[in-house]
Amino acid sequence: MSKKIVLLLVASLCLHLRATTYYVAKAGNDANPGTEAQPWLSMPKAISVAGAGDTVWVKQGIYDSVNANSVLMFNAHDGTAADPIVFASADGWNTVLHTSVNLYKKHIVLSGFKVLYDSAVYVQSDSIDRAVRIEYDSCAVRGCEIVESPAHSLPVGSVGILFGSEGYGGNVIDSNTIHGFGHDWNPAPHGDGIYAHSTAHSQFTRNVVYDCMRIGIQVYPYCDSNLIAYNTVYGATDYGLYFYG
Repeated sequence: MSKKIVLLLVASLCLHLRATTYYVAKAGNDANPGTEAQPWLSMPKAISVAGAGDTVWVKQGIYDSVNANSVLMFNAHDGTAADPIVFASADGWNTVLHTSVNLYKKHIVLSGFKVLYDSAVYVQSDSIDRAVRIEYDSCAVRGCEIVESPAHSLPVGSVGILFGSEGYGGNVIDSNTIHGFGHDWNPAPHGDGIYAHSTAHSQFTRNVVYDCMRIGIQVYPYCDSNLIAYNTVYGATDYGLYFYG
């Protein structure tokens, strides 16, 4: 084996060894080092520090956004395909993100949280509210409960997971439970569980989507080469599944 290849392997191993596990807890402090014994208090602190390969465990409690626009922004660092940045609930759906969540970097994984979106509090500047918005490639949302509370509360369209309209692809939406989105507008209801706009090579699998006021899962328009499989969709007033590409 050449010396150059050995050096590359050593460098790659060192990058993996530098991966760090951090913790966030309601009893924490953002001046702490983010260890399990001395966790941080806020999600924005964790987002600002965690880099490729790192994992952030968030313990039980309700975490409100501190952003002036009432949005929790994952916009500090990119992960990589081999080393994504993982933000995971340590206590399942007992860890609640009471906010709108925006994934604005690549290779970010959101796992196991309850995202409780309150349109009366977190109304966005445009006509479609969203609990989770994906604005980059190769992100994943896994095992989350995503719910609007109170359901159908305002005369505005709302979406559980919304893809931006810039052609982002390679995202994975897997094993989530999404429900309660939309409003019974006159003349037609509006609100989707998942609305994936202009995406390719993304995956929508094993999700349960129900009680949404328009469409359960919408992969439309300008979409290509996506995988949609093993989902359970019911209680939509317009379409359960709607595809166009």
